[in-house]
Amino acid sequence: MDGRPPLTLRAEAYGVAPGPAPPHDGTNRLFVTVRRGPHVSCVAPWPALAGRTGRHGPYACLSLEGPLPLSAVGILAALLVPLSDAKIPVFVVSDLETDHVLVPADRARAAEHVLVAAGWIVHAAAGG
Repeated sequence: MDGRPPLTLRAEAYGVAPGPAPPHDGTNRLFVTVRRGPHVSCVAPWPALAGRTGRHGPYACLSLEGPLPLSAVGILAALLVPLSDAKIPVFVVSDLETDHVLVPADRARAAEHVLVAAGWIVHAAAGG
């Protein structure tokens, strides 16, 4: 491996929806709210978005194992190119420590195979 961090394929499904994320449940799952001017959207576990109008998903989440230094260059690009070449759409969320790549849940295994073939190590998470 060329210094790329391993990935974890999270066990739970995620969704993207308008509005703020629901309250965090104290687990290691992602709850992200993004604000841009008057626009607010979120990423949260799929069940937590039940009943939300305009939700998208479910998505599988591949998280780079961090923390990654903010000075790191090219890690996300190296991850996204094989997925793009395989025509697998992505939705990316970053936090202070790492990056999270959401792919349609029905393409999760294909994404995993593409990334392993490209030299990435993908671990399966045990749970939320």
